[in-house]
Amino acid sequence: MNTTNKESIYRLVEFCRAKKIENVIFSPGSRNAPLVIAFHATQTFNIVTIPDERVAAFYALGQALESRKPSIICCTSGSAVLNYAPAIVEAYYQRVPLLILTADRPGRKIDQGIGQSMRQNKVYENYIKKSYTWIEEASSSEDLKTNDTIIQDAIELTSAGIPGPVHINIPFEEPLYDQVPYQKLDLELTSSSAAINSEAENNALNLLRNKWPEAERKMVICGQMTPGSKLGYILAELAAREDIVLLTETTSNIESSYSVQSIDRVLHRLDKKEGQNSDLLIHMGGPIVSKKIKQFIKHNPPAEHWHIDLGSVQDTFDTSPHHIQQEPSIIMADLLELNSSNEESYLSEWRNLSIETSVLHSKYLEQIPFCDLIVFDVLLSSIPEESIVHLANSTPVRYAQLFDQRPNLSFQSNRGVSGIDGSTSTALGVASLSKQRNILITGDMSFFYDSNAFWQTKQALPQLLVFLINNGGGGIFRYIKGPDTTEQIEDVFASAHELDASKLCDLYSIDYTSVHSQVELEKTVATSFKTESCCVVEIFTSKELNSKLLRAYFEYMSEDLK
Repeated sequence: MNTTNKESIYRLVEFCRAKKIENVIFSPGSRNAPLVIAFHATQTFNIVTIPDERVAAFYALGQALESRKPSIICCTSGSAVLNYAPAIVEAYYQRVPLLILTADRPGRKIDQGIGQSMRQNKVYENYIKKSYTWIEEASSSEDLKTNDTIIQDAIELTSAGIPGPVHINIPFEEPLYDQVPYQKLDLELTSSSAAINSEAENNALNLLRNKWPEAERKMVICGQMTPGSKLGYILAELAAREDIVLLTETTSNIESSYSVQSIDRVLHRLDKKEGQNSDLLIHMGGPIVSKKIKQFIKHNPPAEHWHIDLGSVQDTFDTSPHHIQQEPSIIMADLLELNSSNEESYLSEWRNLSIETSVLHSKYLEQIPFCDLIVFDVLLSSIPEESIVHLANSTPVRYAQLFDQRPNLSFQSNRGVSGIDGSTSTALGVASLSKQRNILITGDMSFFYDSNAFWQTKQALPQLLVFLINNGGGGIFRYIKGPDTTEQIEDVFASAHELDASKLCDLYSIDYTSVHSQVELEKTVATSFKTESCCVVEIFTSKELNSKLLRAYFEYMSEDLK
């Protein structure tokens, strides 16, 4: 097997091998040929080729989510580089490690009217941990050493502290395809680590320790979290012993029967209550889906608010919180050791509201016709245990929040930036490495927007079961206030259409089934979980009925129990 004759690239790949990187996703091109040749020469990487760079980057994001290790994405020069941007931004805010290798033309060729050339240095500057520029055609020992340091530092940085994307821009002179015999290299490895200002954090923790026992109304709210995390177990124990009111979302992935779930439906009932301010609010985890909880806390501010996160402070609720820059599980484990309790009436109020709305929820579903709510009821109650459920933006992830959480399922959603792009590609990336069953619940806009997700080269598509809810456009815009008052509601905001996925599935040889009723859905669901390939179940619902029944749902949450 031959490798590239460009020694610094030869060495780059060997450092990636030595640093245990496993997954590399290429998109076709010519300028990145030395990298393509060198990575294939080692015969040690899991290499996938995906023509669409946007898809490739989201696929790599999914792989990194599953493996918790950096995946590499590598493309040619020019606009291909910009097509990586949506997934890079998502990785940055979702804190997922990615290593981005963009091939470039030599610096002297930029802005000289040369095809497939543009200013690529620091092109992702606002949404990466760091950007490096490779020394062109390095051959001296000093230049080779500099490039060796760049690749090692970049790999380490993807996972150090807060994980995230790191970019190396690599200019190439022609010729690009010259090769030499491959030989494994023994390289000197280096590593680095970042220290936290322990004195400042200890002072903040001591202050929180003093506040903790005194607060009689303690509330903890969690955004997106990794399933099975140590923090989740600690919070579940605090909730079980009635020290806190624990608010969780589907994407929080916390297994606790004591948490207040389905925040939106609970808060709709809470609108009639008063005096729900907390003494102490602790906020941690990733992005929070519920807009209602953000508005509620903003209008019912806590006496004191603490944000615990390794990154910078996030003032999600406009409450100017204190900040502890530390791993949340470390802080909460410390607080777990303290004697404390919560005001009984405050705790019971939240829990009773959660129980009441759960009862109302079930009663409402028993009396409505086939619609999106019924679809989610059937799907979420039928999905096999230990499955990974991917929730596309924007309607699916919100509908899922209205249902009681199942502790035997894991939930994933691209909530870093919350765009509809890349939901299918990310799910396929996770499924490519996962040993669990992977299920994507998506809307029509997200699905068709990301339809190139199924366009891969040679390798078979990962096993993924897609439930596509087709209600003829962006259903959320038919529900939220504002768009429905305009004449452009259907043409622009909802982008009404009459597409179906049957021909698309034919194009990519994907198994396809269509569903138009609850009876059909229940029959299809019973058999679809046995599939061992990538397949799509397209579920058609009424766009007019969905928004009407969802509005009525929240009105029903305010009614008295009978």
